[in-house]
Amino acid sequence: MATTSHSLSVLLNQTTIDDHEAVLKACNVSLKQAKGDLQLQHTKFVALLKLDRYDDALRVLEEGGNHLKQKARFERAYALYKIGDLEQAKNIAESIEGERGARHVEAQASYRLEDFARAANIYKELAGNEAIIENEENDLRINSGATDAQLEWQKQGYLAQERKPRREDLEAFETAYNAACGSIARGELGQGEVLLKRAKDLCSSLNELSEQEKTAELLPITVQQLYVLRKQGKMEEAEKIAEEISVKDIPDLSSRQIAQNNKLASASTASNPFLSHRIFESAADLPKTDKLFRFQAERIQQNGLTLDLLALKTHSVINSTSKLLSSASPTISSHSNTLSVINAAAHAQSQLGKLGLKKILPLLEKRPNDIGLVLTIIQLYMLTQNPGSATTVLESLLKRLSESSFGANQDILCSPGLTATLVSLYSAQNRASQIKS
Repeated sequence: MATTSHSLSVLLNQTTIDDHEAVLKACNVSLKQAKGDLQLQHTKFVALLKLDRYDDALRVLEEGGNHLKQKARFERAYALYKIGDLEQAKNIAESIEGERGARHVEAQASYRLEDFARAANIYKELAGNEAIIENEENDLRINSGATDAQLEWQKQGYLAQERKPRREDLEAFETAYNAACGSIARGELGQGEVLLKRAKDLCSSLNELSEQEKTAELLPITVQQLYVLRKQGKMEEAEKIAEEISVKDIPDLSSRQIAQNNKLASASTASNPFLSHRIFESAADLPKTDKLFRFQAERIQQNGLTLDLLALKTHSVINSTSKLLSSASPTISSHSNTLSVINAAAHAQSQLGKLGLKKILPLLEKRPNDIGLVLTIIQLYMLTQNPGSATTVLESLLKRLSESSFGANQDILCSPGLTATLVSLYSAQNRASQIKS
């Protein structure tokens, strides 16, 4: 046993720090003679990590048993994070006390699990202590900025450490990009556009990046630019930006899917809906290590269903949305209510006015508390110059909610959007007394 360990030590001294294949090969040879050597198993595990062979590394840990797992808790948490086992990675990292690396893994796992409040707290704690890891201060600034942007998208901007771009955010393309995303999430599209241009200029001017690396970094920025320009109605500029995007060159499948979605949505001329549908459906399935965030996945789902409607796949839309809506309680969730609108459009076969109403009014008997459906019916009644019936539908919904014993329904009853809609309907009919009450 001593000879084996000594031979390995000699070999390690003769190799470079990047020669992980040689280390792995030496470990495999030595472990044939000393299968239970904990140090050899740990060295093999680390070598596999360095080679990005995370599944193989975790198998070594399983073979090594609890002693090896305990010895390599931080590395195990990191490997689990890299293969997308985020919950377990977070739990293990959280259990490790006094190790900054573990806090980083916990924060990153929390971020990917969309527990952005927890991630923000960890980064705040880390920033409050002296950095001891190389480039940690810069990484903290970048990761904190990304977390703040996600909090804005989740309507939790009050938890963000910074809500306005700082001067130092303009010094690196990563921080400028994160600041842009935060601005876009708040609806500050003009500022977001300026910050994206700054991020793009900074990235383009970096000498330490190869042209291939620059292209990989610039593509997500350009995709975001496309979204911002389109949201501002700058369709000609959006179309020019779209020409810069080579979807197939985007390495991350999630970013590639978003880019393809944005390109389809930004077309200024009417395209063949069947071709658009085929292109949209050609997107590869995303691995668990590269999933979209929930707000992104919801928009992609909505756009896919819209393309299904345009491609005359109404039965498919009805079936898929009905399953999602069958167990849904009354909600003010924009995603759920958008699915309700799409479901109604499919039932109406995209017809408006009285023809559309005739198709979707029977749905109200099955889903009387479906907010999205009720608002769609109200809109159709208004298109037929029938505000009285629109008001009756909304008043009936509010009455049912007020008589409900569920607390959540009472919260919906007080929703500003529903109240404003009712006031608008009363105003359209000059019913001043009801507005006051």
